[in-house]
Amino acid sequence: MDPNTLLSLENFPKAKELFRAVFSFKYNVIFYGGAVRGGKTFNLLGCLVLLLRMYPGARAAIVRKDSEMLKRATLPSVKKVFPPNFLRLIDATSYRWEADNRRYGAPLNGEVFFFGENYERDKELTRWDGLEVNFILIDQIEGITKEGFTKALERVGSYFIPGIPKEKQPPPIILASLNPSKNWIKSLVYDRWKEGQLPDKWTFIPAFITDNPYVPDSYKESLEQLKTTNPREYARRVLGDWNYADDPSALVDPDRLNDMTTNEYVEEGSSYITADVARFGRDSSVILVWKGFKVVDIEIIEKSKTTYFERRVKELARKYQVSRSHIIIDADGVGGGPVDHLQCRGFVNNSRAIGKTRVEGKNIKNSEIYANLKTQCGYLLAQYINDGKIHWAIQDPDLSAKMKEEVEQIREKSPGSDNKRRLVPKDEVKKVLGRSPDISDSLIERMFFVLKGSSMSAGY
Repeated sequence: MDPNTLLSLENFPKAKELFRAVFSFKYNVIFYGGAVRGGKTFNLLGCLVLLLRMYPGARAAIVRKDSEMLKRATLPSVKKVFPPNFLRLIDATSYRWEADNRRYGAPLNGEVFFFGENYERDKELTRWDGLEVNFILIDQIEGITKEGFTKALERVGSYFIPGIPKEKQPPPIILASLNPSKNWIKSLVYDRWKEGQLPDKWTFIPAFITDNPYVPDSYKESLEQLKTTNPREYARRVLGDWNYADDPSALVDPDRLNDMTTNEYVEEGSSYITADVARFGRDSSVILVWKGFKVVDIEIIEKSKTTYFERRVKELARKYQVSRSHIIIDADGVGGGPVDHLQCRGFVNNSRAIGKTRVEGKNIKNSEIYANLKTQCGYLLAQYINDGKIHWAIQDPDLSAKMKEEVEQIREKSPGSDNKRRLVPKDEVKKVLGRSPDISDSLIERMFFVLKGSSMSAGY
């Protein structure tokens, strides 16, 4: 390759597609990848280098799940791609352009910052608020939260190069590498892309190991062993299959989950209301109305006082003739107030499991099997869904999609463990979804009435 050439796309047709998308300037967000060794990080870094060269004085951030992954996995690629005469490493988190780059009568030094989302240490993502950049590259975006991506959309383009006319400022661009993952990125990007419904300023370019001609055949052959040892990871990581086989921790069968919206044969019965009250500013309150095991109405209340929530529960109870003994509200946090005011049942997540299960001829307390009541109800809900006993009769496709995303995350914390059964905690689910699983929590509460209706809860 010519030493004056920053990079060559010869023999890289997929990379050419990527570069055309970036430098057409038709898109603000470009997602790229889908499998191992497809050249995701390398090619996106190449795009970033050219963007910085085109716009002297611009700022960029390279983002990953946490600082440790940036140092261990992303920084080595940066050192390979960034020409040594182009950027100089200032410290562990920043590069600066060294070249004498004068335009409009003043030197313009571009910068690239390394930025770990570090969600565990900064759940409010306040660090993002001070980030002012023109470009953002998110390496393995499936590893960050949906809220982190929202912050990236907010912060990209927030920096204005001093002395540069408005019409000469760079366009805001987010570059993101990704691998198949059953979290928020699948519904937000892959599923929309498959249906041709991505926003006009977004694009997704799949890239696989077969698109990288420089991967040794010996490495490709070694990956074939995954077919035997871990076929699920082979499908996901090598074939780029977004619908890879289910995680062993999953409690709900995907096909039966889809059936929930079409199980019209489920008969109506006594009316119930289950509700989850928002405990934090960004969460929502959810009220579900049931007729037997058919969900017939839903109300999602964004930020509001608990008095409004209580009023809506009363109004729905009158409309559907639901007695107070058939209303249950999450009693953790602020939910205790509405439970007292409405004189209904309270659902305490960490209370003891109810009843007994017959195991090998003996009656075993469910509190010895399940870590808490929510886990017990979560397992029972999964059984009811897998048996086709529940009908989600809500016609709104967006709400149905949200419901499925949340129910899919009803998972066992440590499958195969000899310890008590436990669900994946809500905080971990929120990180995967990018929101609180308020709909699935309300579905889980319905199982309380099943358990209370039987002193011997067998078979689950």
